[in-house]
Amino acid sequence: MTKFVFGAGIALVNNWKLIKKNYDPAYCVDNNSSRWGIEKNTNLPCIGPEQMMTYDHPEVLITVGDPYAIAVIKRQLDALKVPYTILIDKIAEWAALEEFPLHLKSLCQKSKRKILLINTPEHDNIGDHLIALSELEFLNTRFKEYSIFEITDIEYLWFGKELRKYINDDDIILITGGGFLGSLWLYNGENNVRDILKSYRENKVFILPQTVYFEQNDRGKCEYENTLKSYNDHKNLTVIFREEQSFQFFKNTEKIKFEIKLMPDMALYFKEYRQSTDRRSGVLLCIRNDKESILPESDKEYIKTFFEGTRFDVKEISMHSGNFEGIDKRLEQVNEKLNEIASAKIIVTDTLHCMISAAITGTPCIAFDNLSGKVKNVYQWIKDLPYMFFCDDLSEFEDLMEGIEENNYEFKLPYLDQYLDELERQIRGE
Repeated sequence: MTKFVFGAGIALVNNWKLIKKNYDPAYCVDNNSSRWGIEKNTNLPCIGPEQMMTYDHPEVLITVGDPYAIAVIKRQLDALKVPYTILIDKIAEWAALEEFPLHLKSLCQKSKRKILLINTPEHDNIGDHLIALSELEFLNTRFKEYSIFEITDIEYLWFGKELRKYINDDDIILITGGGFLGSLWLYNGENNVRDILKSYRENKVFILPQTVYFEQNDRGKCEYENTLKSYNDHKNLTVIFREEQSFQFFKNTEKIKFEIKLMPDMALYFKEYRQSTDRRSGVLLCIRNDKESILPESDKEYIKTFFEGTRFDVKEISMHSGNFEGIDKRLEQVNEKLNEIASAKIIVTDTLHCMISAAITGTPCIAFDNLSGKVKNVYQWIKDLPYMFFCDDLSEFEDLMEGIEENNYEFKLPYLDQYLDELERQIRGE
C-alpha cells in the first residue's frame, strides 16, 4: 500500500502536523500541474492523479477543505477505484489527541469578562496579519477591563469543541475581518463563521470589516441561502462591511435579522509600522495568480513590458511571505513586507492589502480590481490620498503613470478614528 494526500493547498499546509503524525503519507497528488515537483511545505513529491496509479495499491487522504472540490476529487478516485478518507472528517479525532494550547488554558478564569478574537490567520498572507495586528491593538488599547484572547483559524478548527467549555454567554466574540465571507473561501472562512454562530447563539458576536462575495452560479446561490439562514438564526449578530458594495448587498436583502454596519478595513488602522529607510528605487509589481484575479494575461504582460527601456527597475513581489513563522513573528513579518513596499518609487497591484500597504507607507500606487470588487470598493476610503490611483481599464494606465509624482508622502486620513470610536460604543452596547 502507498499512501497519498490529494491536494497541495492550504488545508494540507495548515494541518500537516496532524496529517504527518496520524497518516504519514509518502506522496502528494494534485490536479494542478504547477504544483507538481516537491511540495515546499511538506517536502513530499507531488505528482498527477494518473501517475499515482503506477504505485502499489494507492490509498488517499483528501486534503482539501472546499466541499465542492472534495466532491470532484471523490468522483475522480471512485473512477480510479482508489480508496480514500477525507481530512475534514478526521481532524476532530486527530486533534483530540493534541495538547490544548497553553495560551488558551487561561480561558477558564472567572475574574474578568472576555473578548475573543476568533479566526485570525495561520497562513502566510501578510494582509490578513496586518488586519489581525490592528484588531488586537484596538482591543488591547480600548478594552483594558476585559481579558483579550486570540484564537486562530487552525486553533478553532482543531479545538473548537474544547473551547466551548471555557466561553461564557456574556463573553463577546469578534470574528476577524478580511475577505472570506461568501462562497469563494469556504474552508477556514465562511464555514468557520457559520460554526461560530451556531456554537455561540447567546453571545454578542461582531464580524469585523469584511467583503462578501457570492459567485453567480449554483454554488453561489446555494451558499448565499446557507449564509443567510446561519446569520439570521443568531440572536445578537452585527456584521461590519469594509466597502459599500457588500454593505448594500445585504441592505437590499429582504428579511435580514442581523445588524449591518460600514467602516474601513482594519488594516488602515495599523500603527506599528517602523520604516527602515527613506530611499526608494524601482517599481514593484504585485499581481494575483489565484482565483480572485481578473486581469487578463495579456494585460499582465503589458504592465510588465511597459517599464522596459525606462529608468525603472522592476521586481515582482507577493503579499505572501512564503512561510508563516508563528504569531510571535507576525509583527516582524508584516513590517518586513511594509518596508519592501516602502522601498519602491511606485507600486502596481491588483491585491487589496498591497494597495493598503502602499497607502500606509506613503508609496505611490496604481491599483486594479479583483474578482470580488474589493480593491475598487475599498479604494473609496483612500481615494483622496494624492499618491493613490485606481485603474479601471488598461487604456488609462499610461496616463496614470505620467501623473505620478515621486515624493515621500504622509499617510493621513482624519476621519478614521471616528469609526473606531463608534465600533467601541457598539461593542460596549452604548
